This record gives sequence, structure tokens and C-alpha cells, in this order.
Amino acid sequence: MSLRETNISLPNEFSGLERICLTANGNLQRVLSSWFNKPVIVQLIKNVSVPICHQKSSEHSNPILQKYDREVNLICESKVVCNAISEVIIHDSFVLDLIMNKGVGIGQLFRTATTWWREYTLKIIGVECKIKEYFPNGMFKNGWIEINNNEKDKLINGVQELNSENK
Repeated sequence: MSLRETNISLPNEFSGLERICLTANGNLQRVLSSWFNKPVIVQLIKNVSVPICHQKSSEHSNPILQKYDREVNLICESKVVCNAISEVIIHDSFVLDLIMNKGVGIGQLFRTATTWWREYTLKIIGVECKIKEYFPNGMFKNGWIEINNNEKDKLINGVQELNSENK
């Protein structure tokens, strides 16, 4: 396998769509909605604030502000298509306000009007890569690739602004 090749090897008993679901990170609701071509809603079962062991500021430059144990069902046509159990750890006061006071869901935290993104870490002994990938909204719509450069520039500027805000 070359350094530029991706290979995720899962057992053969999983179908192609099951493998996509198993590798989806933070966007499973959209994947399932796309597959069923119907709305998939989030049914909140549990969202419990968990006590935080307070850290000394010298130990952690990015302290935990809030922690939740969360459980939701993803529902399509009155059927549970997924049950998700999460531990949500919040380090940023702006994000805490979005969740507690503005009704923003977990998946919505990774999308704006012009972009969506994901962050992940690749790690082996001796090296750790923290990666942020930004994508313009609408890029999978027919004709998007042909839109004029002024529109593309707006999208690129939105990504750059978002990237500078998240640093």
C-alpha cells in the first residue's frame, strides 16, 4: 500500500452501506437520510451533565467546562435506525453556549452556512497529526464545479475565516 492510499479493512459480513455507517464520524444522520431519501430525526433519550474533576490551571491549558453523557435514537419513518451513546466534553465557552442556550446539536457544530468540516487525529508511536478538513456546502450538487470563480472565492473566504476562528 502506498503512502497516499487509504484502505479500511472491515469483515466481509458487513455490506457496503454498513461499512460506510461504521466509518462515518459525526455525520451518520446525513448518511442515513441520504440512503433512505427521507428525513432522519434525533430523539434525545439522555443528556446528563457529569461532574467534572476540576483541574489545576497549570496542568491543563484547555480545561473541561462541561461534560455530558448523552444517548439519542436516530429515527426514520418511526423506526429506530441507530442508537448512539456519546460522551461529550466541552472545552470552549462559545460552544458551551451554543449547546446549552441556542439548541445546537452535536452534528450541527461541524457545519456553517458556507462550509462543513471534520477534525481527526492520526497517531502512531513517534508522530501525531491533527487534521482539519473543510468542505464547501453544495459541492455535490450538479453543476457546482462549474460555478463562477466569484462564488468559489466566497466559499474559500468562508473556509479561511472559519479556519482562523478555530485556531
